[in-house]
Amino acid sequence: PGTISGLGQLGSASALEVSQDGFAPGELSDVHIDADGTVFGLASNGLQIAMGQLAIASFRNNDGLVSTGGNYYQASLASGDPEVGTALTGSRGALRSGQLEGSNVDLALEFTRLIIAQRGFSANARTITVTDRVLEELTNIIR
Repeated sequence: PGTISGLGQLGSASALEVSQDGFAPGELSDVHIDADGTVFGLASNGLQIAMGQLAIASFRNNDGLVSTGGNYYQASLASGDPEVGTALTGSRGALRSGQLEGSNVDLALEFTRLIIAQRGFSANARTITVTDRVLEELTNIIR
């Protein structure tokens, strides 16, 4: 029978007999990250596979990190050397997949609020314009 090589390809000259693990071939359809940083891939055939784990660096002095722009930071003498590990170990917290950072804003919501405020301002400006015209007409009638 054929054997699968480390690259996932058939390793023998004959492709007539191939063993199957019970799952139909599938493609990666979604990715999920657990609280401990484990990255899972969900295949289109329903199989979920642990693909790896994210590493997190912590520093003795976070205020000592040097901003390099674009929300990137680098270590400095003041920050100390990075201590690399995984989430939920040491003083490192949990990961939350699909969440907005507390300092970020939801742009869609903020633009919606901006449009509502702008329309309210326009309506108020029109009200002042109409009131000005009515007062002008009243002044002309009195004369």
